[in-house]
Amino acid sequence: MIKNRNRADFSQTEKHSTFRRAFDVISTYRASGQYLSAFIIAFSILEDRLAAAVVMEADLSGTAKPSGHLTLYRQIARLERAGHLDCDTAKVLRLAGDKRNALVHAAMWNIDAIKDEDVAFAIQWARATDKAASRLRRRLRAQQRFIENTKTE
Repeated sequence: MIKNRNRADFSQTEKHSTFRRAFDVISTYRASGQYLSAFIIAFSILEDRLAAAVVMEADLSGTAKPSGHLTLYRQIARLERAGHLDCDTAKVLRLAGDKRNALVHAAMWNIDAIKDEDVAFAIQWARATDKAASRLRRRLRAQQRFIENTKTE
């Protein structure tokens, strides 16, 4: 039986090595023409980084963290409303979600429908989303340091 591990169960080092391993697996799948597998993992990274950005945005703004699972589209909307995603980026991410839904949900009928370009697209936006999450993490850490420094004064 497969046992899912919650992201919170991982140390930062484990998260980083898992992230790197996922990109290595994507490269292996791409090299062997297994584009569906590569696409799913790349999109999983994109969704993970988007979810992390939503949590950091909530911490940064002092608003409630989402309870339960937010859809990709709701995560995008939340980050766009908060000003962490510009309109064009939000639009591309929504289109990426539409593309994922169309490709993955019809995969059994179109095994070869996913091409290397689709994987490259998912990787590009997974990395862009990771950068956005990293910027939020840096802002959150700076805010936390500021709060700590003002408490000690």
